Amino acid sequence: MNLKKRLDETIHDMFIEGFYSGKYHAGEKIDPAELAAQFSISRTPVVLALKRLANEGILTVSSGGKYYIPIPTKKMLDEVCDVRCLLEQHAASIHVKNNDPETRETLKMLAEQSRKALRSGDPVTSIKCDFDFHRKFIELTGNSCLMEAYIPVLNRFVGIKYSLGHQFETQEMAVDRHMEIMEFIIANDEEKARAAVRNHIDPARERIARYI
Repeated sequence: MNLKKRLDETIHDMFIEGFYSGKYHAGEKIDPAELAAQFSISRTPVVLALKRLANEGILTVSSGGKYYIPIPTKKMLDEVCDVRCLLEQHAASIHVKNNDPETRETLKMLAEQSRKALRSGDPVTSIKCDFDFHRKFIELTGNSCLMEAYIPVLNRFVGIKYSLGHQFETQEMAVDRHMEIMEFIIANDEEKARAAVRNHIDPARERIARYI
C-alpha cells in the first residue's frame, strides 16, 4: 500500500515537472494508458495520480471520464495569484518573526541555485530550483496547515503558466525577486518582505495574462 502511494506521488510530481519543459499544453487530452506505457507501470497508480491532479484543479475531467489540461482563463489566474500572494506574504511574516539563521541560509542558497542555473544556460533547471525555493519558503515556516493549503495552489499556478508555452524570458526577473525577498527577511523588515512577495507575483500575473 505504501509503495503504491509513493508511486502515485512520483507520477503526480513528474507530471508537474513536465510543465517546466513545455511537455503539456492547454486543451491537451491526457491518456492514462499512454502515461502508463511511458512509465512502464500499470494504469492504477496513473489514474490515482490523475485524479489527484484533477482534485487540485490542474486537470479537468469530462463527463465521459477523459482528462484534459484546462484552458486557463483570466479569472483562474487571478484567483490562484491572489491566494498564492496571501500565503507567501504570511510565510514572509513568519520568517521575519522566527529570525532563524539556518532557515534563512537555506532559502538564500536555493535562490542562488536558481540564479546559477539560469546563468549557466539551463532555464529548465532554474525553473525547478525556483519552485523548490517557493515550496521550502512555505515548508520552513513549520506550519503544516499552511503547507497543505499552499502546494495545490503552487501546482495550479505552474499548470496555468507553462501550459501556455515557455516563458523563460521572465526567469531572470524571478530569481532577482527571490533574492530581494530574502534580503528584506534577513534585514527583519516584515513590511518590505511582504511587499517584495507581491512585487514578485503581480508582475508574473500580468505577463501570464498576455498569453490568455
